[in-house]
Amino acid sequence: MPAVTYRDRDDLYDEAFEDIYTDSGTPYPCTQYELDVSGGLDRQESNGTIALGAPSGASRRSDPIGNRMLSALGALRDLWFDRRNLGPFVAPRAAAREIHDHNDLSRVPSGAERRAIDRLDAAIGDAHRRYWGPDLIIKAFCDLDTVFFCGRLRGHVCVAWKPAHEMGEAFFGGTGFLLQGKSRIVLSATEILRHQSSSKAFKQMWSTMLHEMCHAYAQVRVRESEWLEDERDHGRYFGTQNLLTPEHHTIAHRPAGMAPFSDAQLKNFFIQYLAIHNCFIKAVKKPSRKH
Repeated sequence: MPAVTYRDRDDLYDEAFEDIYTDSGTPYPCTQYELDVSGGLDRQESNGTIALGAPSGASRRSDPIGNRMLSALGALRDLWFDRRNLGPFVAPRAAAREIHDHNDLSRVPSGAERRAIDRLDAAIGDAHRRYWGPDLIIKAFCDLDTVFFCGRLRGHVCVAWKPAHEMGEAFFGGTGFLLQGKSRIVLSATEILRHQSSSKAFKQMWSTMLHEMCHAYAQVRVRESEWLEDERDHGRYFGTQNLLTPEHHTIAHRPAGMAPFSDAQLKNFFIQYLAIHNCFIKAVKKPSRKH
């Protein structure tokens, strides 16, 4: 597959912290409302004092969200979101089943999904021919939500690029639980954009975003008490496995002049091209019964 258009690493890094508008930066057919509900106020703030990557190790097992942050998280949640998440909330297994079924390639996608797939397809193609920037992944967030996550994240998840020193223990990205069905995804501009070639950075930002959206879905959709109980490392029911090497995965490509893909083929193209594999299958397998 041909590489995406070359971009200087430092330029990409600097652009990650610029304000994002529909009529500037990387062209993508999103609305200002979509940008606003996916964390517009978060991205405009300069405070980097709270790293929202989840704790790890013993602290994570005893206190998954870090109770010392609760008052600060509540203040941020009230600032960044203009409406509450009223649910309904479900059990972890049911939420995992929803995403598993939604991403079944045999399912006929809705008209909204088909249009979102077309926009994502065009954006990836354009990046191989002309300018692209880190704002693209923010602008495409609502379409990724529509295609992969039933459209349930918008309005409840804010997304932003952050420098490494504001990432806490997260590396490429992290997802912070803001409680009450709200979540925040942060992507590391340092690790994704500055420490890799632009071609690798382009692929990494998509795969990292999808990985973190899996975690965000659990925080947005699952009953809070059950999410806290299930959240161990990558959880029993939620998690992703990045398949980034050729021996693990064949990256799909779309040869020039090929007839248009079906919706299922395009969705499979994204799953493979973005180098991510959703590992929800164990969540929907029925427990074996002993006779």
